[in-house]
Amino acid sequence: MPTLEGQDDALTELLLAKQWKQALNMCEKKLKKANNSDYLLVKKISVLLSWPEETRNRHGLKELGILLERKPPVEDIETLRALDAIAETRGEYEPRLRQVWQRAAGARPQDEKLHMVWFRSKFQVGNLRAAQQASQSWMKNFPKNRDPFFLYILTMHMLAEDSATPESERTLLRSLAYKFLSKAASEVPDGVEGIKPTRAINTLEDLLLLVRVYRAQGRYSEAAAIVRDSRVGMESPLGRNSWELVRQLIELLGLSHQWAELWQLCQQLLVDARDKYIEKQLHLKHYPFGKLGDDWKVWHALITASTNIGTQERSTFTENLINSFGTGMSSSRNAQLALLKFYSCKVGAGMDFQDQLLSSCWEYFKDFSTKVACFHDLQPYLPSLERVKQEKLVELSGDIARDIRPEPESSESKKVLWITSEINVLKLEYNLVISRDDNTFKDGLLQEFTCNCLRLYRLSLKYDLNLPVSDRLPGDDAALLAAMGLIRLYKTRQSYPAHNNALLRSVVVLEHLLLRSKHNYDALLTLVRLYMFLGAGSLAMERYSRLSIKNLQHATISWVLYTHISTIHPHPIARSRTNGEGQTIIDPASDMAEALDWHKSALDLSEISVTSLQENGQWSMSLDALSTSTHIGSGFSKLLLLVETKRIARFLSVSHEIQSLDIMPIPPRTKDARDRSAFPNYEAHGQLTFEETLPLAGSTVDINDKWLEHQLGLAKFWDKLHNNGHSSIDEAELALMKQHSGSDPRAFTDAEYTIGVVLTILHELYTVFYQKPPPMEAEPVDAWLRNVIENLEMYIPTGSRTLESNMEAGMNASARLGESLKIPLWSYFHSMYTYLELCKYLIPLLDYMLAENRKCKHVDATWLGSKLATIREEGKRLSANVRLSATDLRDKMRGPAVLQEITREILRDINKDKSEDVIGTELRFLGNESTVICKDIQESWIEALDGVIGTKMT
Repeated sequence: MPTLEGQDDALTELLLAKQWKQALNMCEKKLKKANNSDYLLVKKISVLLSWPEETRNRHGLKELGILLERKPPVEDIETLRALDAIAETRGEYEPRLRQVWQRAAGARPQDEKLHMVWFRSKFQVGNLRAAQQASQSWMKNFPKNRDPFFLYILTMHMLAEDSATPESERTLLRSLAYKFLSKAASEVPDGVEGIKPTRAINTLEDLLLLVRVYRAQGRYSEAAAIVRDSRVGMESPLGRNSWELVRQLIELLGLSHQWAELWQLCQQLLVDARDKYIEKQLHLKHYPFGKLGDDWKVWHALITASTNIGTQERSTFTENLINSFGTGMSSSRNAQLALLKFYSCKVGAGMDFQDQLLSSCWEYFKDFSTKVACFHDLQPYLPSLERVKQEKLVELSGDIARDIRPEPESSESKKVLWITSEINVLKLEYNLVISRDDNTFKDGLLQEFTCNCLRLYRLSLKYDLNLPVSDRLPGDDAALLAAMGLIRLYKTRQSYPAHNNALLRSVVVLEHLLLRSKHNYDALLTLVRLYMFLGAGSLAMERYSRLSIKNLQHATISWVLYTHISTIHPHPIARSRTNGEGQTIIDPASDMAEALDWHKSALDLSEISVTSLQENGQWSMSLDALSTSTHIGSGFSKLLLLVETKRIARFLSVSHEIQSLDIMPIPPRTKDARDRSAFPNYEAHGQLTFEETLPLAGSTVDINDKWLEHQLGLAKFWDKLHNNGHSSIDEAELALMKQHSGSDPRAFTDAEYTIGVVLTILHELYTVFYQKPPPMEAEPVDAWLRNVIENLEMYIPTGSRTLESNMEAGMNASARLGESLKIPLWSYFHSMYTYLELCKYLIPLLDYMLAENRKCKHVDATWLGSKLATIREEGKRLSANVRLSATDLRDKMRGPAVLQEITREILRDINKDKSEDVIGTELRFLGNESTVICKDIQESWIEALDGVIGTKMT
């Protein structure tokens, strides 16, 4: 069939460049040569429909209608795919586009490739209804092929689990999926020799799909019965003693509350997992899994089942089974953790097992205190201890660490073990004492804890351990705990103003840590968050670059840096390479564009993976892959990257490919894949995590807020305002923008909320002038325009209180350090850039309105010109005030005297009341690098202020 002969990309580039005529000429030229080509005709139609001329659009729709009504219908696969591309934008207005594959399949029912491509093309874009229809047709016409049968079940299952599907339809789909799968399970013959029907459960993957569908429908008992069935279950030739099926069975028995059966299964697995056991009797059934049975899921299920059975006999047997695995380093770690969980569950049930739980925690700490994971292992069970027992555990753990303190001549390994043990003691103290919100401790206790952490960290540096520089050295966690203590001190600054410097001190501690552990993930991630709050955007970007974020981390971690970065530090920075060879540029816009490219390529790769898995009959795995793909495709981080990238493009006024990025609509159900657990967390149970206690640059951006939708609406408005063709404006979009700008103010910063109101007024003005109402509406439009201009005057011209007061608040959004030094926090930069953003919208829009009013004469030109000229001048004054404020603050930040003042505030050893500043004394002992760290922070502030000053308005 004649095609564009490799010129599809050239045609796409012409369409992106809006070279409609050349694109049409290319298609028509090829059509003449080909004489008759449906594919080329569809390409021509797509050009006509993209053309921003109503006449061309009508011509395209006419040719499309003729093609869709033609008999015989379009049957070529590539042409059908091209029609799918048109359906993405025109399917809502042309229902016949949804039927092209169905008509082609009806014309060629025995073309299996056509059916297969039909299914794949619809499934990959998430059109599950069309995919179900395709698989049904495929299954009907090719009854001996088992793939369409299971694909039909799979699509029914996905539609049934989709909340957008009507409830009555979901009930029907669940019933059909269950009916098909139960029949497939019943048709499995007895024994290996039997001939299996095409649509029977033939593979382990078929069985896993059945379990997944049954679980989703709440049929836990039935699924468990099938997994245990000798003909089709885990012990059958089909199940092949799959450990995955064992894990599934454990979950199913728990979900169906079959506690006796669950306990029996777990007991058998654990007995077989031991090296020596006395319970191996003839009446006991044994599985061929051996050491695999020592799985935490098995232990967890055993204790859960024992707790729910509730008899003393079963409880005693469970406790004895756990204890039979022994204690100490050589025994099963899972078994020792199981004992902690066992006693914790007893306490949770109201039984008096406090002493046993405390004793078990103490024993575990004694055995594993020299392991980094010791505290994390204990953490889930600590809340079950009474307050007195918790304090006793802290005391006992301290005794254990002191007992193993090495002598000066001891080996390096003993010193490392002792440092690790002491750090685990500090973690227990922080979790059980320091971080408790209900604690009545005085300020001095928190300072003492921070000093103890710093002393231990310094002591770890004194030991000549001769360890290689790596991601984490033995004493690093002590420095991290000190930084956490300082962050808590910062929150008490209202009561203790001397702690205004606590965040900067926290930064100094973490930077000292990084001098020796250059890639400590926890320290780098925490520093990125702190630097963003402090307004030191260039340092945040530099530390973030050292995290080497890649692949899925673009969806889970990138938000830490990029949330609000466009209004904190949108400009690129240059940094010298570590080897001294030239400079490297860190550009947030380019880095975010790269992250967006990863999102796109990840989706493409996911589509390929899902297709490959389905071709191999791996149904359950394809659902997992599809779930990951959906999480990425509709992820919050992806939309956040898009918003911030577009906003930076507005500030920099550069011709960059990021300006032409398509604005994607908000997915129906946005997925929040942000990984908050990436931060270390030693906070007390039931309280905010450490990540949640960290100072945040900006309001809490949540997927339920309207912030994201509003920012995407502003980006669309900007594209229209700067689009030569002035693409049409949807009234629904304007209504949505009004709704978002007037939504919960807590979703926005003060500056964003005020500017959102002004920009909504500007959007309304733009809409009226673009639509050009007929002359008979001149009088109402005149009255409406005068009212809108008056509303605008309430915010912008001289004398207005709302904008001016918020502007003043933005200029004062800096913190005091010491007696006189003002430092710019994130809120200062955010306010300044937000007001500059308003000016970026304001001036070109006013110019457009003046020019258009001369043509359509909505309102008296002299009156409008006078009003808009005044507003325009006030916009210029607003941007000038921002620059003056930033210039004044920058000039005050420069010079060695300022650096000395910053350093003095961080390293001071005497407070204003002449009392000793014990933390400052400890920081002085860390080394001479503190001055260099302070100088980097000072230069970062100056660099950020230069960015505000250098932002252009044209």
